[in-house]
This record gives sequence, structure tokens and C-alpha cells, in this order.
Amino acid sequence: MPSDIQSKRTSSLRALALNPANGNAWTDLGISLRDGGQVKVGGKDYTAQECFLKALECDPKMGSAWGNLGNTLKSADRVEVGGKSYKKKDCYLKALELDPRYEIAWYNLGRALKPGFRVRVGWKMYDNRGCYLKALECFPRYGKAWNNLGGTINQRERLKVGTEEFGAQECYLKSLECDPTDGDAWYNLGITLKEGKQAKLGGEYYGTRECFLKALEFDPQMGGAWGNLGRTLKGGESVRIGGVECFMRDCFLKAVENDPRITIAWALLGSALTPGEKVEIEGKAYTAQDCCLRALEIDARIGPAWEILGDTVKEGEKVQVQEKVYTRSQCYLMALQRDLGNGSAWYKLGCTLKVGEKVRIVGIRYDERSCFLKALECDPNDGPAWSSLGYALREGEHVKVGGKEYTAQECLLKAKESGRLRDEDAETPSNE
Repeated sequence: MPSDIQSKRTSSLRALALNPANGNAWTDLGISLRDGGQVKVGGKDYTAQECFLKALECDPKMGSAWGNLGNTLKSADRVEVGGKSYKKKDCYLKALELDPRYEIAWYNLGRALKPGFRVRVGWKMYDNRGCYLKALECFPRYGKAWNNLGGTINQRERLKVGTEEFGAQECYLKSLECDPTDGDAWYNLGITLKEGKQAKLGGEYYGTRECFLKALEFDPQMGGAWGNLGRTLKGGESVRIGGVECFMRDCFLKAVENDPRITIAWALLGSALTPGEKVEIEGKAYTAQDCCLRALEIDARIGPAWEILGDTVKEGEKVQVQEKVYTRSQCYLMALQRDLGNGSAWYKLGCTLKVGEKVRIVGIRYDERSCFLKALECDPNDGPAWSSLGYALREGEHVKVGGKEYTAQECLLKAKESGRLRDEDAETPSNE
């Protein structure tokens, strides 16, 4: 137990020994139990929640006791105080009724509200963003309020706070100015940074990878940070964390070990495994295909999981997903039904189609050539798509890509220029 918590508990117990009706002492004692456990007072064991209830018995107008009582409740829980039943948000509302400048109650009320929901405080209605703004009005250096406020701001949105305007990224930077050890704020900052971009904080520059590393420095069990860190690593790249060298696969493995609900981490772990390779998670061995199936078991709407699952299905084979069976091409179709902008799924689907074969997606029929064209529409620098398109063209035939006509030979040259060739393209053929 940290020394400050032990000190608070000891002083609270001494105060209660002198005066069992000391509401402040009961509140402080409850705060000292915020990580669980019980403490004996007058021969009886008390949890944190019971301490706050005792505080309100002593003084029903103690705002801090109401606020902390709310912290002990789950969203659907209720607790009885003075013959009335209160939910989590009701406790925060009571705290603000007693002290409208109680910034922690404003912050926690914002967290308790679902997106789109509003509550009345005084004569005004507040949603979660409004609550975070009120918290910052009361205490402008409230780092967690800045962090959560950032989560309410859309990508291109600007929000006025005081006399200045802030985007989501600037809110996360403000949060870290207030508390540089907040792993959540580091993680969120990393999410807002585009590839190759950096953010400046305290005279240092941080890219996405550095942000996720900082998040893990302060919270080594943050599954989302592990997963996103893995996505910043390419090929044989690695990072050193806590003296251990971690590759892409290791990061995805740590992600699902710490948070088994992260569907995309399961899928990406599958993509990082070589054919026949297995990893052990909670005593069970998983192949690449097993990882993808686990992702789809959690959420069948995840397009990348369908695409990566398709990669594991051999030609002529099928895989069962939730009582239905799918071929390789059908997996890619499922990926595209969830994201028509997935260029690699378009390319892979095209590769599975035989000459003259067509598939229907959103009412439109596509053959191999049109799939490669869709892949290039998504990513004009997709070398394998350029190469496959070149092979699909007959001698003397042209195809229009991005408003320009290309022959087969020109498509193959574009593939070479991209620097991303298919494995089988050792050199550009003559296409004779």
C-alpha cells in the first residue's frame, strides 16, 4: 500500500476513534479503500462504499461523500441513502447540487453519460462534452478532463475552451502538459497522428510509435497500445520494452493477452504468424486461422479479420465461421462488404477469380480485371495490383486508370516503379 494511502487510513481511524460521527474521516477512510478491501471500525468491517454511506449518515450534505459513493457503483447499480434509491449519475448530480464547482464530480458525470444522453444540472442540460468543459472551467489543469474532452471532438472539429480553440490532438497534448504520466492520453495522442507526423511536447517530438511506447511505459498492460505499437512495425523491425526485444508478432500477442476482446489484434496476430506456426494463449495453441476465427467470434463485422482469414484458406478448401462455410474468395467478399475501400481485399479477390468468372458486390458484377482496377482506385501505388492488371490485359489492349490509358507493358512498368512487386515477379516479362 502506498505510504500516502496508509497515512490517510491511519489518521482517519484515529479521528473516528475520537468521534464516530466524523463525516470527513469516514470519507477519507473510504478513499483509502478505493482499490478494494475492508477495514475494521468499532469491531465491524467496512468497504469503501459502506464508509461513504456512513459519511452521509453523519452529514447528508457532504458533496465529496456523494461523489466518491458514485465511484463505487457500476452503471446499473443502485444504492439506498436516506430511504431513496440512487444510481451512479444520481450521486454525481447530488454532489454538484451541493457544490457546483466540484470539478471531479463534473468529470465523473461526463464519464457516466452515454454519448447522446444529457442531464439537467441547475437550469441547464449537459452532455458528456459539456460536463468535461465544466470540469475545466472549475480547474483548467485537469488532465483527465482534457483527455476525455479530446475523445468527444471529431477529426476536423475545433472546440472553444476559454478563449482558445482546440482539436482532439491539442486536447491530448494539454492533458499531457498537466500529467505527462497519463498512459491513456499518450495512447490517444498516438491514434491522432498520421503516419510520418509528429507532435511536440516539452521540447521533444513524438511520432505514433513513440506515443504508444510512452503509453506502455506508464501502463504496461494496455492492450490497445500493444496492438497499435505492433502496427507501426514493419518486416523485421523491433522495439525494446523493459529490456525485452519485441517484434510485430510479440506486440499483437501481448495485446490479446492483456485484452482478449481486441478483435483486430487477434486478426493481426494471425497475419503475423507463418503457415503452420502456433502461439499459446491461456493454455491453448492458436494457428493463424484460429486467431482470425477468434476475432470473428468476438465481432463478425471486422473486415480485416475476414481478409486475413481468407489468406489462411487454401484453394479448394473451406472454413467454417458461425455455422456457415466460406471459400477463400468468399472471405474476401465478406471483407469488402464491410469496407469497399479495402484495396488489398480487392486485389486478393481478383487473384482468386478465374478468367471470365465474376462476383457480385453491392449489385455490381466484377471480374478479375475490375477487381484490380478497384484495388488501384484505393491505392494507386499498389504494385501487385498493377502487375496483375498488366497480366490480365491482352496484347494491344488498353485500360484506363485515374483518367489515363495504360497498356499491359505500362502497367508492369508502374508495378516496378512502385517498388512493391508480387512474389512471382522476379522481372518484368515481355507479355508476349
